[in-house]
Amino acid sequence: MAWLADLVMGLGAGSWTVLSAANRQRLTPGPMMGRVTSAHRVLARGLVPLGAALAEPVAEATSERAVIVGAAVLTAAVALAAAPRPWRLRSG
Repeated sequence: MAWLADLVMGLGAGSWTVLSAANRQRLTPGPMMGRVTSAHRVLARGLVPLGAALAEPVAEATSERAVIVGAAVLTAAVALAAAPRPWRLRSG
């Protein structure tokens, strides 16, 4: 089961990386590309240690399961917030 979960997460993470980079490049003006990409990397990689630092006290106060469920809920909320809305899409 863990291998299957790791496979699904790997496929999802890989797909997200490619699709978000393509979308960011499509929407960002050329002169701003370097700044937008570097800001994205700072935020994406900088939040990982912050999340790890927050996970330990939460796990000690509650349980490891609560941390995992909380991370899953937060991930789903961000994915839903970032998902394209059908009414916002325009054919071009």
